[in-house]
Amino acid sequence: MDSGIAYLVIRKVLANGGYTQAMAANPDAVLQEEGMKDLHAIEELKQILSVIVSAKMKDSKEIANLQEWLSQQRETTGKTADTFKKGLQNTIEQIESGFCSTATMYKP
Repeated sequence: MDSGIAYLVIRKVLANGGYTQAMAANPDAVLQEEGMKDLHAIEELKQILSVIVSAKMKDSKEIANLQEWLSQQRETTGKTADTFKKGLQNTIEQIESGFCSTATMYKP
């Protein structure tokens, strides 16, 4: 019976972030609430779950770091685009000014 519960617990940990956090905080209480009674099975499951939970927590931190990095990249790209746009505007103004000066020189 405990093996069926163990399988369901593993599925819940993989699918539900809140359940994963509860498992990380107090695995004994969560496993007792799920109805596990075999102490040996509980210890084995706790070992398996510790690996899964730590991997999920690491993934969450890596995702947060990636999101922060992407946000910084987006900001930097926006600043670069604005600078490039301003440079093109200045170039167009210089071309127009130069054209007007050249046209004035060649007026009959």
